[in-house]
Amino acid sequence: MLVRFCTSVTSDPHVAEDLAHQTLLRAWEHERQLRDPSARTKWLLSIARNLCYQWARRRSRVLDLGATGRPPESWPDVPDGLDLEEELVREDLASLLDRALALLPAQTRRVLVEKYLEERSQEEVAERLGLSVGSVESRLHRGRVALRRVLETDLQDEAESLGLLVESPDGWQRTRIWCPVCGQHRLEGRWGSGRDELDIRCPGCHGRGYYKVSCAGLFEGIKSFKPALTRVHTIMAELHGLSTGEGVTRCTICGGRARVVNRASAREILVFCPACGVSFALVDYDPESLALALLEGRRFWRDNPRIRTGITGEVESQGVPGLVVTLQSLAGSSRLDVVLASDDFRLLGLHRRG
Repeated sequence: MLVRFCTSVTSDPHVAEDLAHQTLLRAWEHERQLRDPSARTKWLLSIARNLCYQWARRRSRVLDLGATGRPPESWPDVPDGLDLEEELVREDLASLLDRALALLPAQTRRVLVEKYLEERSQEEVAERLGLSVGSVESRLHRGRVALRRVLETDLQDEAESLGLLVESPDGWQRTRIWCPVCGQHRLEGRWGSGRDELDIRCPGCHGRGYYKVSCAGLFEGIKSFKPALTRVHTIMAELHGLSTGEGVTRCTICGGRARVVNRASAREILVFCPACGVSFALVDYDPESLALALLEGRRFWRDNPRIRTGITGEVESQGVPGLVVTLQSLAGSSRLDVVLASDDFRLLGLHRRG
């Protein structure tokens, strides 16, 4: 099963066998993390999918996993329970902690690893290291203080971006994401109402690089800002595509047919279900945000983490007046021009250079 799945992703049976072996090895090493034995198949496929993604990244291969990290429907036997972008954030967190621990004295590092990574009790740690329980408790306290000092000095930027340090008094945290509008500042984010609300802002764009999202359950399972912002963009693109197409989607409450109405002149997309009376709106969106939200825009931003976005001209495409939104890399010559219709912002054309 694992070899078949990995082959469908990599198109290389030999690589697929290696990845399947790595999957089983990783599963064996972390078997205690499997809480529900009945979910073993789903768990194994999630590990395999993550390893396939890492393999693709190392070889500069591009896989169409979509913004939420979910593979195409054509992939066989794939569960929907894993957000790959969130998994990559966890890997970054683990890498940061490894580097922080490496900067500590060997004795301090060992007691922290035994307690928090190996998940042993203080009594077990004391027995393994030949210490008293009191000595272990004292070393753990000093170790936590030393670890925090490292994170607040040598590794401060990365620690803040992963949410390891204390938030500002008003809840804002600096992220590692460069503002895609100006490209000059890192975005700040904060959660509200039990993670049903998300605010993202750029401290230097004076309101342009800003999102405010409120939707129950939208960010379920998401713990950091990058995958949360990706989910917002994904939904924005999906709703916009529906609003300029057939205009119908499935109601997330009752499962009925909900209407999607485009009101680009008011910068709104409305969704209304006549069966249960539930409605919500995507408001205050603009051509720049939509260009970033499109699959092509998300791919460009992924490949070029530091970009600048803006409207660079007006054209006529397919007999329709349009706006040119340009995504320009600040680290090279790559550029993506997105042509959107002036009236409803439907996609008219794309041109990528560099």
